[in-house]
Amino acid sequence: MVKPTLQQRIGRTLQQHRQALGVSQEAFADMLGMHRTQYGAIEQGRKDCQLSTLLRVAHGMDTKLWQIIRQIEENA
Repeated sequence: MVKPTLQQRIGRTLQQHRQALGVSQEAFADMLGMHRTQYGAIEQGRKDCQLSTLLRVAHGMDTKLWQIIRQIEENA
């Protein structure tokens, strides 16, 4: 079995949080002031995510960055 990359684990975690909020990818990206394709690439694990972007996303999800990072680690 192939282990998912860090980018894929980040994307999967962010997608799970966003879906739990009941918000579409497009609406969430718009709320962050980010283009949907840019945010979509992060969720799909095709784009590296800077720490500052991850913090911005966590704030948009009304959660703490450490909680996101912990879930990313649990998805390893």
